[in-house]
Amino acid sequence: MKTVAFFLTLAMSTSLMAKTVVKIPLFVELEEERKSIPVSELNKKFKLTGKNKLLEVLIVDESSQSRQLANKTYWAENGKADEISAKLNVPFHMELTSLGNGQCYSGSPATAVSILESLADGPFSDQLVVSGWKYKKEVHILGSQDEEETIKYLNEGSPLWKKWVGYNETILTISHETDSGDDIIEGLITKCE
Repeated sequence: MKTVAFFLTLAMSTSLMAKTVVKIPLFVELEEERKSIPVSELNKKFKLTGKNKLLEVLIVDESSQSRQLANKTYWAENGKADEISAKLNVPFHMELTSLGNGQCYSGSPATAVSILESLADGPFSDQLVVSGWKYKKEVHILGSQDEEETIKYLNEGSPLWKKWVGYNETILTISHETDSGDDIIEGLITKCE
């Protein structure tokens, strides 16, 4: 009986460990200074605690419920930030973030990119499109009609993409957040410690 319980516990913990999780730090823009800072810095600067403390990091796993909750939580924190800004009489607002702005992951690199991409219109722009990503020697082109043309475009527009070696667990993403797709955003998603 103890042996069965041990293997059941081991199997459950292994499946939990295998789940992919992404951590996304949140940011605010101090309007008068036109400066973006992490929410953690804002909480410290104004000694925000308890109900007034803003969420500093969204933690999202691969489940659809977690992804939906992350977007819902982001927008709730956005409203809360507006209320706190008014109380403090300090103009600031939650700011959309870009891929590679402090995010980290554990688990599968492919699932991590999928999680991040699914959070468009939450902590990321509703126009977020991931054109491609690299992990170690793997190259992934997303949503392209012409993969060769996309690779050429990425090589010309991103020196980092072109020279990527990928020795560690970091994921390189290339995304854009405008209708034209002309803005190439290079993002590095590191492995969480």
